[in-house]
Amino acid sequence: MEPTRRHVEKLLHAQARDNAARDARIAALEAEGYRIVAVGQVGACGEDGKAFWEVRDWRTDELLASGRSEARNTFSATRDEWWDIGRIWADVAPGEVEPTEGVPPSLAETLADWLSLASTSDEEVAEYVGWSVEQVKRSRG
Repeated sequence: MEPTRRHVEKLLHAQARDNAARDARIAALEAEGYRIVAVGQVGACGEDGKAFWEVRDWRTDELLASGRSEARNTFSATRDEWWDIGRIWADVAPGEVEPTEGVPPSLAETLADWLSLASTSDEEVAEYVGWSVEQVKRSRG
């Protein structure tokens, strides 16, 4: 197999492991009674340094809270039973991908970037590595 294809396969396997770790962390938190939320700024900061923000349920996208404030911390910690998905992604460190012989480090990084782009379709990746689209979807999460 050509080295770049082999490297993309390694990246897909690593993504699958990372997604499994993330899913296990989410399941554990939900079992403890936490609601997983996505917290984010939804506009640029004004001249006063304040920005609009919102909190959405990570699973349903339901809007749970919104407002405008200076510090993100003022709304990220508003509810003890909420757990920000950003914290989970930060806690679940991505797995290391071993270098692939014949793939320079800068190309390996570019391949990882390509795979992470929303504009890179599962179909395109599947065609490149010779996997089914379903296998790629499962790996990419």
